[in-house]
Amino acid sequence: RSWLMKHIGTSALMDLLLRLVSCVEPVGLRQEVLHWLNEEKIIQRIVALIHPHQDEDRQSNASQALCDIIRLGRDQGSQLQETVEPDPLLITLESQDCVEQLLKNMFDGDQTESCLVSGMQVLLALLEPRRVGTEGLVDSFSQGLERSHSVSSSILRGIEPWLKNFHQLLLNPPKKKAILTTIGVLEEPLGNARLHGARLMAALLHTNTPGINQELCRLNTMDLLLDLFFKYTWNNFLHLQVELCIAAILSHAAREEQAEASGSDGKVEPLQGSGDGNGKLETTPSITSPPENTMVTHLFQKCCLVQRILEAWEANDHTQAAGGMRRGNM
Repeated sequence: RSWLMKHIGTSALMDLLLRLVSCVEPVGLRQEVLHWLNEEKIIQRIVALIHPHQDEDRQSNASQALCDIIRLGRDQGSQLQETVEPDPLLITLESQDCVEQLLKNMFDGDQTESCLVSGMQVLLALLEPRRVGTEGLVDSFSQGLERSHSVSSSILRGIEPWLKNFHQLLLNPPKKKAILTTIGVLEEPLGNARLHGARLMAALLHTNTPGINQELCRLNTMDLLLDLFFKYTWNNFLHLQVELCIAAILSHAAREEQAEASGSDGKVEPLQGSGDGNGKLETTPSITSPPENTMVTHLFQKCCLVQRILEAWEANDHTQAAGGMRRGNM
């Protein structure tokens, strides 16, 4: 047992662990193994490996193992009807304490790209109960269809106080050296940490959690993501994530409007008016307007989304007219 824990950061031991989690039969015996691993605090030990003071390989192995445990636990939980009790490892991983410990490792003290990326990969796995291809995700947004999304509230509660740290990461990521690209030297590369930060924002916006939405508005994170979108005109990985953020905001707003419209049944309510001098009260009929969507208002008024798109389009037209290349984000 002590030998197992001592070498838990190596890829071979991670593979063995995943075999124990997924391949032990029958179900009753597998459940005993899961309880033993949970009593040994295997999840907490693996989370501790995602730390700036650990080497990058151990962090990467730990991150991959946790992502696999999450997905295997959820897949088997939905497939095995005879499973009487839930997966204890999954319960531990989805707990607020576990999420908070992971975030402390990522942001308290020295911040390294490998630790930030490894941690965000685990958070993204926690926020995505069902694996869906990005193309399907875009289609579901554009058609206004809701994806099955039952993220545990403990995960969201754990992340919310750290949104300011993610905003700061998007603003000031770990420093990277200039790189030579096919279009010239890029003095300040976007970096993998910022790309994962954008992915995390898209996943959080898709949960449509009021507290998280309000905090992102307060931080002005969408405006910052749009700054990056228009600055890094050739980074199509980033462009997709910003597109998913906007699609999430608009799709939720559309569904809320539809729900409001179907719930009102077209009723007309009188407005309270003032007296007409004869003691009669004016009752001008008016259709009740739906409540304002905070994120949509923020996106179009504060972030000036439409104006920024039009300005970028016009600037691109000038560049092309002068013989330059069409920008990659057009």
